[in-house]
Amino acid sequence: MGSFSFDYSEFLRGTLKAVEDVNKASERAANAGAKVASANITATVPVNTGDLKRSITVKTARKGKYYDFYAQVGFDGYDSHGWAYGMIAAVNEYGKKGQAPKPFVRPALHSSNVYEAMRAAWQDVEVTKA
Repeated sequence: MGSFSFDYSEFLRGTLKAVEDVNKASERAANAGAKVASANITATVPVNTGDLKRSITVKTARKGKYYDFYAQVGFDGYDSHGWAYGMIAAVNEYGKKGQAPKPFVRPALHSSNVYEAMRAAWQDVEVTKA
């Protein structure tokens, strides 16, 4: 009987390199989108005292449970009355009884410049083909 062998090492190396490239591109895209989204939110946040605007934070991209990457834009801290800035932002965004909603987060996140920044960051990374 004849024998047959095949060396998978080169194929596996190429595949692993491609996965690393995709991870790097995903992380850059998430960070770029978060940076633009933060700027959009900062530009449109309702200003009473300016504290809500100053509480906007960006957490850099990290790998999720299913190997996806995500970055967070949020509101950190509490006002002088003990109200969380995240709660104040939610009340402004969605309204409450007697107060009409003033959406500023959703329009900022769904802005085309967020998608464009993510797309540009993704395209900046050259992905190796396996």
